Amino acid sequence: MIYHPPRFLFRRYEIMRVVRKGGCFLEIGPGDLGLALELALRFSSGTLIDFNTTDVKQIYDSLSETYKQRLQLIIADFFQFDQFESRFDCVVACEVIEHIENDRLFLKRSNALLVEGGQLIISVPARQKYWSVDDVIVGHYRRYEKQEIYEKLIEAGYSQIKIIAYGFPFQNLIRLGRITLARLQYKEKAGWEKSKQSQQSAFMIKRKSSINWISLFVNKYTFYPFCVLASLFNDMDLAEGYVVSATK
Repeated sequence: MIYHPPRFLFRRYEIMRVVRKGGCFLEIGPGDLGLALELALRFSSGTLIDFNTTDVKQIYDSLSETYKQRLQLIIADFFQFDQFESRFDCVVACEVIEHIENDRLFLKRSNALLVEGGQLIISVPARQKYWSVDDVIVGHYRRYEKQEIYEKLIEAGYSQIKIIAYGFPFQNLIRLGRITLARLQYKEKAGWEKSKQSQQSAFMIKRKSSINWISLFVNKYTFYPFCVLASLFNDMDLAEGYVVSATK
């Protein structure tokens, strides 16, 4: 079992509650492929696109042939790649658009890749008041306010927008540990170019056997009751992250 941090587990819980089954999905910036493997169970096929040329490809290459038959990996810049073979029933981008300077263009391009009635699912860091050194070293341009993301989605042509603030109060507490780790890494990573910071943001903790044993205690099953409890606060805008669902 691969270790996924609590933030991923809270986010995963909410995404899997709202995602609609369909034929094909596109995930932009799939990171360690943790969510992609779960989405593959809800869709007939999936396309993954990421500009990280090493970490993501190594993880993809280690997948079983069963998954490789259902998931296609494209190593490319999402803005420059124009060879998608079809439109998608769902486009997913978790912890991605805060790394993109022109997020409005990203949302419009995502909309163009959806079928009519298709679903967009994104997650973003919430509330500028939570800005910290952690945002700096992973290449964020911004954190989002709920009204801001709502208006940008409307402008990009989306409707039926639902924004939830996930993971409260647990995520807000765990955030303190993440900031402490970021301070320890600041000297090394603050001088990186934003593109490198963004590429490595999903790999702050490397996939090592010494880390993966923690997954015996921290996984989607052990965290299920915490996720259920946190969901009671989803509409209160208290958490430090948003999960967003919208329809084209």
